Amino acid sequence: MPINASAIHNTVQHVLASPPVTKAIQTALHAPQLLQAVEQIANDFDVHDDALDRLLADLGIE
Repeated sequence: MPINASAIHNTVQHVLASPPVTKAIQTALHAPQLLQAVEQIANDFDVHDDALDRLLADLGIE
């Protein structure tokens, strides 16, 4: 069964913007290695940097 990269991309973007993940990222401000892991996952799934940057800006991180 072929992998639908577009569907995965959209799902990852949706998950990163969800309230539970947002809260986890806020909590992770005291654990930079967790933020690095989230960024690595986003990079692995080719999530657009602007979406991640917008999320981080909304969280007051960037």
